[in-house]
Amino acid sequence: MTSRRLLCVGRLLAAAAAAEFFTPEDVPGPPEKVLVWPASASSVRLQFSPPLGVKPEGVNGAPVLGYKVQLARRVDE
Repeated sequence: MTSRRLLCVGRLLAAAAAAEFFTPEDVPGPPEKVLVWPASASSVRLQFSPPLGVKPEGVNGAPVLGYKVQLARRVDE
């Protein structure tokens, strides 16, 4: 969104330079179509699609650059 503002200095009225601004959105939703499979004895491969409704440039002009992936061991009870 672009905003223009008028500055009044004495009797001189001049247009200020256009300023661009945006309202940051919330964090993106979880990824879609998550696939995980073993790659070796100590690593896994992970594949996923971006969340639905997120444009490549992001919802606020800043693209989603990645996700934090955490690994935990399953504990059988």
